[in-house]
Amino acid sequence: MKRMIKHSLLFVLSVASIFIMSCSNDNPLSPKNSKFSAEEPFSFEIPIASHSALQLKGINGTITISEDSESNSFKIVGVRRVQSESTADAEAQLSELEVSVQDSTDKVVVKTIQPEQTGGRDYIVDYTITLPQHKDVNVHSVNGTVTLNEILGNVAVELVNGDIDSKVTLPLDGAINMGVANGNIKLDIPKNISAQFTSNVANGKINVSNLNLQNKVETSKSVSGTCGEGRGTINLSTVNGDINVKGF
Repeated sequence: MKRMIKHSLLFVLSVASIFIMSCSNDNPLSPKNSKFSAEEPFSFEIPIASHSALQLKGINGTITISEDSESNSFKIVGVRRVQSESTADAEAQLSELEVSVQDSTDKVVVKTIQPEQTGGRDYIVDYTITLPQHKDVNVHSVNGTVTLNEILGNVAVELVNGDIDSKVTLPLDGAINMGVANGNIKLDIPKNISAQFTSNVANGKINVSNLNLQNKVETSKSVSGTCGEGRGTINLSTVNGDINVKGF
């Protein structure tokens, strides 16, 4: 079933404002003075069962998601980290930074949980996730890079500050939707893909290479066209950043 989720620059801006208003956290990617750190690893494994998708809601930290054709489970590992003005405070606050993993009927839901008031601390969770093949991926995050390696499924990523670096093979009638407020989008897709393609930037450039776009319409801020039969959809947008798409 075709999943039509239209991303526009206005939508990305609204997502950014929602995230920023709901998270009083400082950007962990910016330099900090006299920061002490405490961290702790975590690990979860969920059998496939009837799960067809991963949903991840992060706040601060890197996210790396890969597929493994030989895996029969969702493997979620990573590190929880708190940066504060003292080691004692950072260690005490680790218990306030949680990773929630829920095993729902049709998907695995992963969520970062942290205090609404950070008190000047940085709460960071770095995720490394391995999926079985042919699973959909849905990621919402605020600060940090999102990397998708060899994903064979529908993909939706919403990010405020950071880059998306991805290699995705879209299923027939599938959808790729990516929106960033401040950052770049890099997408590698099969050159024989079948999809309606749309990309938009406000402040940046768009580069599409090794991809046969029929009925191509190109301006300084947008590129659109049809790949193959146009069965699926690809929607990419960023406010401040570049979009680079390459066929392989």
